[in-house]
Amino acid sequence: MTAAALLLWGGAAVPVSAQEPAPPVPSSDAALPAVDPELAARGLLVPAREAVLSSDIAGRLTDMPVRPGEAFEEGAVLAAFDCRLYEARLSEAEGRLAAARSKLASNRQLRQLGSIGDLEVAIARGETAEAQGAVNAAAVLVDRCRVTAPWSGHVVDWRARPQESVEAGAELLEIIDDTALEVEVIVPSPWLGWLAPGHDLTVLVDETGTEHPATITRLGARVDPVSQSVTVVARLTDEAPRLVAGMSGTARFVPPEPSSEPDAGARTPSGD
Repeated sequence: MTAAALLLWGGAAVPVSAQEPAPPVPSSDAALPAVDPELAARGLLVPAREAVLSSDIAGRLTDMPVRPGEAFEEGAVLAAFDCRLYEARLSEAEGRLAAARSKLASNRQLRQLGSIGDLEVAIARGETAEAQGAVNAAAVLVDRCRVTAPWSGHVVDWRARPQESVEAGAELLEIIDDTALEVEVIVPSPWLGWLAPGHDLTVLVDETGTEHPATITRLGARVDPVSQSVTVVARLTDEAPRLVAGMSGTARFVPPEPSSEPDAGARTPSGD
């Protein structure tokens, strides 16, 4: 056979051209593809704080200055009530307090003159304290005629509308503090072997296509026994004005490099 050669392949003899290179033979010890050092898990952007503000008094809403989606500063008025009834009760209580104080002052003078005894002075003192308590209670109700923001953030939704009459305890509006967004990520529980507060990660947000650095602030207190997963919370460490609570994305973690130092407790071969 001059222009052809026989190549054994799979137990069969196949004639091939002498000029054609032989096909590569798979090696049993070929190197495996490199493993991606990054580990990924899905995450959700959540506000640092959120709350549903309720009414502490019964009354008619006169104004809700901040509409859903709008921002507000700490201390801003978010809801106001018709407060004329509560203000009238405060004025009545203040009048009774003024009368009680006058009576107490008069009884003290009479006691100095010996016209009355200590009992009358003590009674007048108690009436004054009672009137002062009524003033304090009425002032609290007047103060609750305005619902103010506990911190800066955005209004998510109204649960009531201006000019509606609501009962005490009725929900008024939902607010969030999105000045510092956090990322909630559900990860496999075995990752707790190397995840810890302070571990850095990056978050690729689906809606914006942007990537942002973050740092783990706390770990979940309980592992889900069914899914063998746990929730970790990280705080974004860069300025991200385009991000909105509720967006989702992929959190990428880089586990620490394994230590190359030998175990101090491991036995070493003896030189004997």
